[in-house]
Amino acid sequence: NRTIQGEVYATGGDVITEVNGRRVAGADALRREIDSREPGDRIRLTVVRGGDERTVEVRLGERPSE
Repeated sequence: NRTIQGEVYATGGDVITEVNGRRVAGADALRREIDSREPGDRIRLTVVRGGDERTVEVRLGERPSE
């Protein structure tokens, strides 16, 4: 496990810590941020990977039907 900005995350993958410069504290907060946008919107994600932090821009696609 790794602690990032006071939150404990399981290691082994990317951890999204911010959306458009706003901190997200966990999966529920991230889901709310994504749900508040439309397919085609562009957002900036701050991601921690292997101890390195980077910001990437992504374009949202359609959510698969459940």
